[in-house]
Amino acid sequence: MAFTRTWDETAPLGTAAANTLETIIQQLKTDVKERIPPAVTLTAAAEAADIRVVTLQANDVNAVAWAMTRVLFRVWISDTEYGEVTTTLLPTVTVGTGAELECLGNYQFLIVANASGLATLSIELAGAATMYVMAEVDGKVYSSGAVTFAA
Repeated sequence: MAFTRTWDETAPLGTAAANTLETIIQQLKTDVKERIPPAVTLTAAAEAADIRVVTLQANDVNAVAWAMTRVLFRVWISDTEYGEVTTTLLPTVTVGTGAELECLGNYQFLIVANASGLATLSIELAGAATMYVMAEVDGKVYSSGAVTFAA
């Protein structure tokens, strides 16, 4: 009879003990994966009629859309990458996908992602400008990179 390499290396393949250990290991993998906070990608769509849509996507450790629990994004608009909240730009910002819990003022928002870890913002600004959309999840800050508006 073949043996599997389980934690105690003594459970024969196909036995109840081996199957129980396999179940426990799978549950441990799932539990660990759920406890690792999501990574976030921010993507800005092309400008259309003075509007740019920025997508915030929470992903798990395998870069797959987060689907374990709802994700809370703290989002703000900045003049510089990883900078403070803007005081010079005056865009109109609306939440598309996801639910805005609260506008914290001065282009700061708390947004709950949908069940797939997705949220979108529509940013409208007439005239030339460059801004950055910043998102914080579980203490880690992510940047959209430069979001540029044409004149």
